[in-house]
Amino acid sequence: MSRESIPPRRRPPGPRGDPFRGHIPAFRRDPLGFLSETAETWGDVAALRIGPRRACLIRHPDDVARVMHAPEERYDKHAGPVLRLGAVLGRGLVTSGGALWRRQRALIRPAFARARLAPSLPMTCKRILPSRRR
Repeated sequence: MSRESIPPRRRPPGPRGDPFRGHIPAFRRDPLGFLSETAETWGDVAALRIGPRRACLIRHPDDVARVMHAPEERYDKHAGPVLRLGAVLGRGLVTSGGALWRRQRALIRPAFARARLAPSLPMTCKRILPSRRR
């Protein structure tokens, strides 16, 4: 079931956005602030609009894991804004699918191992936390 086919009563709540651009203006002004405020205000799953397209922001680790481990066909990246991004960004993890996506994901997986990320955690928190307090 694609996001577009989810009945309105089953869509999660979320912030109001511009009728035509959705949440793009707010995201451009302060990406981390917008996403943080949306998650804090609307909970673990929030509805967003990227232009006319619907999307969901998820933040609970269990939900993120469910999406990351779901069959790739479940979340279509070959439509709308993501497809157009591919023309600009190239065919990377965000814009690719199928065998190419699986190869890229396998190549990058070691960089996200706990042992590799742990040394940078203090610096990351130091940089992120002050921006959230604005």
